[in-house]
Amino acid sequence: MTKSSIILASVIAAGALTGPATATAKRWRPPPVDPSRIVRSANSWALQSNTTQTYSLTIAGIPEAFNTLLPCAGFDIKGSGVDLAAVNLNGFGPVDPMPGKEGTPDGGILFAERQPDGSYAIPESRAVVGPLNQHEAIGCALSGYHWYDAKGNPNNVALPNYIKHKPRLPGRTRPTQVAGPVSVTLAGFTGTTAANGPPRLVLRITTGELTGPVKLRMRADVLKQRSTRASENA
Repeated sequence: MTKSSIILASVIAAGALTGPATATAKRWRPPPVDPSRIVRSANSWALQSNTTQTYSLTIAGIPEAFNTLLPCAGFDIKGSGVDLAAVNLNGFGPVDPMPGKEGTPDGGILFAERQPDGSYAIPESRAVVGPLNQHEAIGCALSGYHWYDAKGNPNNVALPNYIKHKPRLPGRTRPTQVAGPVSVTLAGFTGTTAANGPPRLVLRITTGELTGPVKLRMRADVLKQRSTRASENA
């Protein structure tokens, strides 16, 4: 995939995998997939007191042609006096313009801005955690932050956040975030151009005095596209 964009892949995944929001979609759910097509990336860190650190998770499987970042990619921070989580974050950083959109103010990329040298970038101010990111984390957390389980079946718990006609989530349906002495000042996906490094999830976290252990976990799953031969034989 030339001019690959992890940002566009996120949007496509959230739309294409959720199905039509119509009355006929009440019982719609994504079909199962071969679990060998799912590439999982994850890492964790113990946070330290009174620091500002940037954490990065390289996302395997992107930007290979037509591979897609799945919903539920994101992070959680849990520990003594801290309970934070967010998924499906925005993109930021340098991006390539869409074909035919070179020279336009945004290059055909949502929220992108043309730079003085003619390149394009999405400002870091877009890479913040919002209420929707927190709300969607509820269902994703109940399903282990995976859109598909280990057998390739879609997770029923995560689906209600995306399908309008599905029942409400069990238990609490509003995000309850406890920040404590932790502040997430940057959270998003970047790495959409060769000059900007590999696709990755990036967080910048500032901590005060922690009263006990606090752990950051970051996760992202990618669905590999079937090979051309497999698609033809399907």
